[in-house]
Amino acid sequence: MSATARDQILARIRAANHADRDADADAAYDALSRRYLRAHHDPAGHDIAALFAERAADYRAIVERVPGPGLAPAIAGILATRAAAVPGSFVVPDGLPAEWLAELPSGITLARDEPR
Repeated sequence: MSATARDQILARIRAANHADRDADADAAYDALSRRYLRAHHDPAGHDIAALFAERAADYRAIVERVPGPGLAPAIAGILATRAAAVPGSFVVPDGLPAEWLAELPSGITLARDEPR
């Protein structure tokens, strides 16, 4: 390959990679409006939990809506049913509130997922 052919190829690569961009192009890019949406739905006008349940159902997930005070018994019931079907331990994420697991039956084995 001759030196001029090599130089031409490298010049094309630099142009494609924008290695030779000028300051005006960078300034124009930086000036572009970037008003990104923080949410796609107005929480005041939509039931976000219902929207989540609908979308999770698309992945064949089972979503149970539980009122706040009934959370511990609901978790205990779900884990007891699952433990009866598939014996083994359940992984508990780091930082999970202890009161959520307060009503677990004695046969449930938990494994803590603790960061290193």
